[in-house]
Amino acid sequence: MSEKKKNPLFETLNFICTKQYTWEELPEENKKAYSQFMINRFLSSYEYLLPILCELSTIKYTDEQHYKLLYQYVKRTKHYFNYNAYKIDNKVDEDLITSIKKEYKVGTREAKRYNEVLTEPQREYIKKRWADYIAFMKNK
Repeated sequence: MSEKKKNPLFETLNFICTKQYTWEELPEENKKAYSQFMINRFLSSYEYLLPILCELSTIKYTDEQHYKLLYQYVKRTKHYFNYNAYKIDNKVDEDLITSIKKEYKVGTREAKRYNEVLTEPQREYIKKRWADYIAFMKNK
C-alpha cells in the first residue's frame, strides 16, 4: 500500500507548534507550499495569538520571517485547529437582497454579505420597508 501523503499546510502548522523544525530544516515541499494567509487563519483560532497575527497581516514579511516569528511566539504544544467549513446556503431571498441593496446602496455581493450578519428582526424590517418598491418592480 502506498503511504498517505500529508498536507504541507497542516504539517507546517504542526512544525510551528511543536518546534520540530526551524526554517532552515523545514522540508522544501513545505517551504514552497507556505501560505501566510492560511497559516494566520488557522492560528487565529487561538485567542492569545490574535495580537501578533494582526500585526503580521499588516506588515509585509517574507515567508521565512513569518515562519520564524511564529516559531518563536507560538506556545510549544500540540494544537488542535478548529476549522469549520461553513456551508453556503444557496437559498437566498431575492426580495430581501434587493431590499438590502436599496437600503444600504450596495451591490448584490455586498448585500449577500450584509444578509449573513443581519438579525432576523433587521431583515424583516428592511424587507417590510422596501415591500412597496419590490411589488412595484415585480408588476413593472
